[in-house]
Amino acid sequence: MAAVLLVMFSSCALPRSAFIKPGERNRIVVLTSGNLSRSQEKQYSTALGSIGLHPEGVAVTDSPHLMLSEIKILIIPGEIAPALDNTFIQKVKSEVYQGLCVITEQQSALAVGLGIQFSDRDFAVDALVDSRHTDIPIQWAEPLQVRAIDPKGLTIFCRDGISGIPVLSGGSLGKGRFLFLGVPLDKPEGWGYSRFPFFHEAVIEFFHLRPSLRRDRLMVYLDWGFHYAEDPASLARRLKGYGISEVHLSSWYDFRHCQDFFTRFITACHAEGILVYSWLELPMVTREFWDAHPEWREKTATGGDARVDWRLLMALEIPECMEVVQGEIKKSIDTFDWDGVDLAELYFESPLGVEEPENFTPLSDVVRADFRGQYGVDPMELFNPENVHFYENDGETLTKFFKYRAELCTRLNREVLLYVQKIGSQIAGRRIDLTLTQVDSIIDTRMKENIGVDPDAFMRLQQELGFNLQVEDPFTLWSRGPDRYRVIGTAYRSRIASGARFTVDVNIVNRVDTQYPTRKQTGLEFLTLLSEASSHADQVCLYAANTPYDFDYAYAPYALAGQARLKKIDGRQYQVSSPYTVLLEADTLNKEFLVNDNPWPCVNKKGVILPAGDSLVTEAEVSQGSGGKLFITDLTAEIKGCSRNGRDIILRYSDKRNALVSLNRRPARIMVNGKELSLPVYLKDGGVIVSCPAGENEVVFTDEETGVFQHQINK
Repeated sequence: MAAVLLVMFSSCALPRSAFIKPGERNRIVVLTSGNLSRSQEKQYSTALGSIGLHPEGVAVTDSPHLMLSEIKILIIPGEIAPALDNTFIQKVKSEVYQGLCVITEQQSALAVGLGIQFSDRDFAVDALVDSRHTDIPIQWAEPLQVRAIDPKGLTIFCRDGISGIPVLSGGSLGKGRFLFLGVPLDKPEGWGYSRFPFFHEAVIEFFHLRPSLRRDRLMVYLDWGFHYAEDPASLARRLKGYGISEVHLSSWYDFRHCQDFFTRFITACHAEGILVYSWLELPMVTREFWDAHPEWREKTATGGDARVDWRLLMALEIPECMEVVQGEIKKSIDTFDWDGVDLAELYFESPLGVEEPENFTPLSDVVRADFRGQYGVDPMELFNPENVHFYENDGETLTKFFKYRAELCTRLNREVLLYVQKIGSQIAGRRIDLTLTQVDSIIDTRMKENIGVDPDAFMRLQQELGFNLQVEDPFTLWSRGPDRYRVIGTAYRSRIASGARFTVDVNIVNRVDTQYPTRKQTGLEFLTLLSEASSHADQVCLYAANTPYDFDYAYAPYALAGQARLKKIDGRQYQVSSPYTVLLEADTLNKEFLVNDNPWPCVNKKGVILPAGDSLVTEAEVSQGSGGKLFITDLTAEIKGCSRNGRDIILRYSDKRNALVSLNRRPARIMVNGKELSLPVYLKDGGVIVSCPAGENEVVFTDEETGVFQHQINK
C-alpha cells in the first residue's frame, strides 16, 4: 500500500485537518450561564455545528476546573465575559500565549486583556461589509449599538457599512489568537447566522481549523438552459468537486438542441461517480410540444392558455395528450443512460389558489365537461362574479371542485409513475429509479386546495408504488427558519414505505424579504439549512446547481455530515460515530488503516471512507509487500460492510439506485451475489467506476494476479 499511496500523493497531498494533526488541544468549549434560555450556547453550537465543529457547553461556575491546555477554542459570550473574575481572565490570557484560541463578544475586562482598545463612542450599526465578500450586502433586521475599537494590529473581517468601524476582528497573542465580536453572534432565539453570515470562515481561516468528517452526498437540480455553453466534462468534474453525487437534469428541452450535451454530460457524470436522473416538469413538456399542440394546452380560469411563470402547461387529462407525452418520456429513456426519473411538480396552479384566476388550472374542455357531468355545474362559473355559482357565493360547489382537482392530480401522477415503472422494467441491464417531488401540503394545508395535492392520497400512492419521495421547501414555510426541516421530517418520514428514500429539496434563490441578513441563502444560513435538512431526511437536494455561490459548496459536505461525531483517542486512533457513510479526512500518504481492527480497503486521497455505526479507525504500520493493492476510492451507495480477503474486496450495500463504485484500477473479475457479471465500467484517470446493480447486494472485486501497481488512485 505504501507504493500505492506514494504514487497517489506525490503531487496532490492535501494539508492535514487540524483534528487529525497530533496535538493536545482538541476541544471546543463555550461557557454558559447554565441557563440555556439565556446563554448563547445554541447560537455557537448551531453555527459551528453546521460545519461539523461541535462545541461542548460548560457552565461558567465550572470554569475554574477547566483544563485550558486541552482546549483549542474557548468561546466566552458577551453575557458571560463581565462575570469572569480576574484570576480566570489572567489564566485565559496566559494560555492564549501558549496556543489557546478565544472567541468573545462586546466590551469586557477579558477583551481589554486580550488587547482590544475601546473608544468612548458607540455607533448604530445595521449593515456590514465582509472583507472576504465585499460584493454581498449584509443587512441586519434592526440596528445595534457597537462600541468603536482601535483597529491597529487587528485583522478586520467585518466593518460597519457606514462608519467603517470594526465589528468582527481578530488578533494574536504569542502562539494563540482571538476573535472579537462587537455584538453577540445572534439574538437568543437565533440560529447563529443573522448577523455574521461568514463567521465560520473567520474561525476556520484565522484559527487554522478544519472539520474532519464530510459526506459527499449532495443532490442538485441542474437546468441545461443555464449550462448549455459549458463543456459537459468540465461541468461534471466541477460538480464532483462540490461533493455532488446525484444530478437531476432538466428534461423539458427538445432533443434537437440538447441531445449531444446530455449524452456527453451523463457519460462524464458516470465517469466522475455521479448518478443522473431525468427531471420532468409535467405538465410542462417542451416549448416545441406547446407550439405543435395548441389543442392540448391547459386552460386557466380566465379561459386563456396556461402559461404560468416559465412553465407552458399541457392538459394531461386529455387522453390523446397523455399518450403522446408518454411516448416522449419513453424516447428520453431509450435515448439516454438515465439512472432514474424525477416526476416533479405535477400539480395544478396556482399556489395562491382562486385568488389568482389568471393562473388557476385545470379548466380544459375535458375537465369542464367531466365536472359538469358529475355535479351539473360548469366549473368556469365559479370564477364569474355575476354567476350564482361564483366561488364567494357557492362554497359547496367550490369544495367539490377542489376535491375533483385533487383526485385528478393524484390520478395523473399515478398514471405517469406506472408508465415509467413499466418501461423501466423492460430495459435489460438497467434499473430506472423513481422519485416523486411535490410541494408540501401536510404542513401548509392550504396547498391541498390551491394546487390539488392531497397528502393522504399521495402517501397511499407511495405505499402502493414504493417510489422515493422528495418534499419541496416551499416559501410559505421559510419564516419557520431551519427548524422547518424537523417539522417536515416528522410529518413525512413515518408515513413513507419502508426502504424508500425521503429527500428534502432546499431552495437557494434571491429573496426580497428583509428579515434575512443576505438576499440569497449563503454562508452559515446556507450551511445550517443543509445541516438541519440532513438531520431529518435521507438526502438533501439543492435547487439549483447554479444558484449557490461557489465558495459555499466548499463547506457543504461538512454540513451534510453534521450528525456524525469524531473523538480523538490518540495521535493514531479515532472513534467515529455516524448514522450514514462518511469520510474521515486524513493524510493517507504512506499509511494503512484498520477499521475496528480489520484492514480497511476503502481509502482515497482525501481520507478513509467509513460505514454507518461506530468505527474505531487506527493508523497502522505499513506492512511489507502491501503496495499495489486494489482499493475502493468512492461509492454512491451506503456501505453495509466491506473487507479484504487476499486479492478480493468484498463490498455489501443496499440501494434502490444503481451504485457507482470507484476503484483505483480495473478489477480482473467482478462477482455479484456469487455470479460473475460484466458490468458497465467508466474509465477515469487510470481508475475506473463500476456501475453495480440496484438492490441488496454483495459484490466481490478481484484484483489482478500481479502485485505490481503502475496506476494511481484517482478519486
